[in-house]
Amino acid sequence: MKAISLTLLTLLLPVFLFSQTLVSRAYLDDEGRVLSESYVVDGDLLGNRNPDLIEQMAGFPKKVPVHPNFKNMRNVTLADINGDGKEEILIPSMNTLRVFTWTGELLWSKQLTGTPIYPPSVAPMNALGQLGIIQVTGGVPNNGRVYYLDVNGNDKDGWPVSFSNHWIICAPSIADLDNDGTKEIIFQTRTSNNLHALKTDGSVLWSVTLDGTPAVTPSVGDVDGDGVKDVVTAISSGIIYAFNGMTGNPMPGFPVPSDGYSFSYQSPLLVDLDGAGQLSIVGATHGDAPKYFVRNSNGTYRPGWPVPVPGNSWTYAPPTVVDMTGDNEFSIFTSKPIGEEVAPMLFGFYPDGTMMNNFPIVKSGGLESVICVADITSDGQHDLIFGSNLMVENQGFIHAYKMDGSGQIAGFPLRPTGFTFMNGPTLGDVNGDGLLDLVSFSYELTFTPSDSAYVNVYELMIPVDQADVLFGTYKGSNDRTGFIPRSTLVVEYPSPQNLTFSINYLDVDLFWQLPDLSGAGVPDLTAFNIYRDGVPLGGVPADILTFTDFDVPEGVHTYGVTAVYANPAGESEPVEVYVDYIVSAQMLLKPTALIYPNPASGHLTIETSPKNRITIINMLGGVVYDQKASGMNISRINTGNWETGVYTVRISGVNGVLNQRVSIIN
Repeated sequence: MKAISLTLLTLLLPVFLFSQTLVSRAYLDDEGRVLSESYVVDGDLLGNRNPDLIEQMAGFPKKVPVHPNFKNMRNVTLADINGDGKEEILIPSMNTLRVFTWTGELLWSKQLTGTPIYPPSVAPMNALGQLGIIQVTGGVPNNGRVYYLDVNGNDKDGWPVSFSNHWIICAPSIADLDNDGTKEIIFQTRTSNNLHALKTDGSVLWSVTLDGTPAVTPSVGDVDGDGVKDVVTAISSGIIYAFNGMTGNPMPGFPVPSDGYSFSYQSPLLVDLDGAGQLSIVGATHGDAPKYFVRNSNGTYRPGWPVPVPGNSWTYAPPTVVDMTGDNEFSIFTSKPIGEEVAPMLFGFYPDGTMMNNFPIVKSGGLESVICVADITSDGQHDLIFGSNLMVENQGFIHAYKMDGSGQIAGFPLRPTGFTFMNGPTLGDVNGDGLLDLVSFSYELTFTPSDSAYVNVYELMIPVDQADVLFGTYKGSNDRTGFIPRSTLVVEYPSPQNLTFSINYLDVDLFWQLPDLSGAGVPDLTAFNIYRDGVPLGGVPADILTFTDFDVPEGVHTYGVTAVYANPAGESEPVEVYVDYIVSAQMLLKPTALIYPNPASGHLTIETSPKNRITIINMLGGVVYDQKASGMNISRINTGNWETGVYTVRISGVNGVLNQRVSIIN
């Protein structure tokens, strides 16, 4: 028995000591086709597998057909297109755009002419907030189309459009270029090398011809701060263009020639890094001298940039730019492809081009997919979530790393079937339960018609509000403009407290308490404004907490007090904060008066407010007296020349009219 055990151990020993792993690496050829190479490496490339599992949502993964040569890039689109509070999954594959619900059921599908590679762009298209879905196609042979669909997958009037079937390989952007309240659709056609801006009725706002093959998804933002959105794009030879979005005219300083690099799929982002009202262009390149770059609004390099891609590696990775602290101190993340070796592959930069602390991330398997940023551990610190160029044991990777240098997060990497190359994660709330979900598109790569792809939905079980997703999809938003807005300064404007009132003789007195001004960032309180029924009555200095309304009409009224704060931006107009503390006062006041004697002979005395008017009318309707009350509140009226009879004394004022009959005897 001992001899048999020793022999068995001897046979197994090489397996334990010299384990090998089958590795596949994906890459692109010049035609945009995804290719792969496979090889065997010594050792367990996966290392220690974490026992904490992150489950897929019930009904997933979903298997869909995929083109044998042209595989998807930039993952899926998540959008609540039917208004049910849940995000549908929009994914094109082969020649069909499919929309799945959170249960994995097919909501609808749309057959397309041509091959879609990028996910659709989705945005409100007009002032009414009506969503539009824009999908582009291409392929070999060229069958390029631009589809403009409603939320039910129906073609909008005048769509789809074709420009001589030319291939449209990158995603469209959606933005209001001419400031008319309706969005335009911005995209590029290969072979003809055109950049187009189309109205939603299919008409052309403008088109321009580029000097080479369009290579990125156009980005849109007000680059020079003149109030008009601009369009930034690039061609494969490395030239960067910027056009006035309203006219299509080139912007000053553009086009910018290549600096020894080329473009393919590394769509730039636009962000105001300094708060100066002008946008920097952030991107990555490949070619003879690949670089990570930040350019100013005039096309020149920002100080500290460009930064060479380590090892002169080509990279198709789009950048990620986020403000993690809310103070507009931005971080820039880029990546590069590597193989199974452990090497630097994900880089974090400050706006001045210096490397962030704890970067680069060093691991096996580089990436050229979207890098998402969110706090998926609820520890108050944001994390990086990204894909891989590698497939091991027929499964790809979705990684999640802490930014403090402590490594991969528990439960990761996720292992969807097939490659995640050029796709990576998309973050959202698919089932509307308030918890964050991660969607990844992965695919087989056998180059046969039997190739399949998979829509994977993982439940991260982190509340969406705690996750604070800063960058969760391709180019940061479903409109694909690539514009990264600055964080808005959060300023506390406390409200007046406990508004009460009292009613005296002819007036309404308002009382309130001072707001709580102890919070951080509270600006100076300068005054209070008073409103009756939404109409301003006047202002009160900040140190006075009462107001008297002297002219209250009869009826029901609503009063409000607003605090007026000094504008923290230093503008001349104050910030006025309308509060919820309002009351309704039932005003049943009528002018009061003491009229005597009755009957009267010779003189009639009337005591009433000097605000009121005294009118006396005889039996025939004639006015025998009409004057404002005496300033001493007592009016003595000579009736000696009046005929004997019954008269009407009318007291009228801001609170109504009082009528009283008196008898005059002469």
